Amino acid sequence: MTIVRERIGRDVFAEQVADPRKPRGAGQEHDGQRLLSWLFTISWLMGNLVSFKPFRSGLLILPVLAVVCFLVSRFDRRASDVRVPAVLAGFIFWCVLSYGWSLSPKDGSHQMPEYVAMLVTGLVCGLVLTPQGLLASLARASRILICIVGVSLVVDYHAATAPPALDPVPGWHGPVGGKNGLGLLMAIALAAFAFEDRRVRARRLWIVAAVVLLVGAQSGAGWCLSLLAVGMLLWRAALSRQVNAIGKVLLKVLAATCGIASLTFLFVDLPAATGVIGKSPNFTGRTSIWTSVIDAIPEHLLTGTGYAGVWFSDGGATAKLTRAIGFRAYEAHQGYLDVTLQLGAVGALLFLTLLIATLCRLIPNFATRPRAEAGLLVLVLALVLENFAESMWTGFGVLLFAAIATVVIGHGAGRSDHAGRLGLPEAVSRR
Repeated sequence: MTIVRERIGRDVFAEQVADPRKPRGAGQEHDGQRLLSWLFTISWLMGNLVSFKPFRSGLLILPVLAVVCFLVSRFDRRASDVRVPAVLAGFIFWCVLSYGWSLSPKDGSHQMPEYVAMLVTGLVCGLVLTPQGLLASLARASRILICIVGVSLVVDYHAATAPPALDPVPGWHGPVGGKNGLGLLMAIALAAFAFEDRRVRARRLWIVAAVVLLVGAQSGAGWCLSLLAVGMLLWRAALSRQVNAIGKVLLKVLAATCGIASLTFLFVDLPAATGVIGKSPNFTGRTSIWTSVIDAIPEHLLTGTGYAGVWFSDGGATAKLTRAIGFRAYEAHQGYLDVTLQLGAVGALLFLTLLIATLCRLIPNFATRPRAEAGLLVLVLALVLENFAESMWTGFGVLLFAAIATVVIGHGAGRSDHAGRLGLPEAVSRR
């Protein structure tokens, strides 16, 4: 028997009180979920702190640990059936296959295993974790990261704020490696803190700490994504039945303002915006990189250069791009261009199919979904926007996206109209 209790303007809760085999998301986590929750936390930290050599060396162990934890979860009676997104599996297979025609096999042999390791770890974690569990894992990793960056600022402020050689612009970065990296991580942390279902002690204090680090990072990307999260929170509140007509209008205006400001920080060359985020009118040379990459894509249109076939060496295709750009670049600074350049039209089509499928599951009934699923939508949209200025689709951002895509598609969010309205798995909605 399933008792469904709905409160106006709040999330929908479901409790299964008779069937001992509870669906995912009902009741407490089982052992496999707890193990993979912590593994995702560790993976997120390791992927974003690769400047520590032991962390980078340990990346290849993560998929093995993930598979072991997954097998442990299969022995729990409360574990539900799993559903692997076929498109994600196909994309991973294509990434591995691309090594066969890589223009730089030596670099691919180092970089591609790490990339695939992040994809596989995200996929396996997503098979077992619930939306609430994934957000809780991300929030936990964010709190640990805030502590690590805070300690680095206290212990050696100069080293934690000095512009790195590869990205010589001012802003706090700590051990992350760049101010935009820290800004992005703090924006993700704020989204996780805002939407996670579980009550956390000193939650407001963690939010304040994330905002302080975001301000110190002076990252336009961080501000863009933070404003996006705030705007979506306001829009969700505006759609609540508890808000009167005037309140709805005001909240929608504020949400639209946040959206416009978010796009301004990402795209528009206003003196005020570029001055704050430290970018020049050509987005710190990004336009030159984008033009050169677009010209290079047709040379290997279908298959691409192979993952890590460019950017990591000094000769070959990288040297040709460097001459066209006019300076040494280490990525396309545009995730969609980088995927097409390295994995070709086939890889780009697989990836975009997965991205569209994930968004189609999350966007409908945004206002009535549980907060955790709404939070996953905010995170996906944040990654979508971020990849217009950075190359996270070919970096460690795929860990988070692979986990979200697997949770959404495998967990059944939006699988049927009734389940979509209630935010419940389809099996529960039919009871």
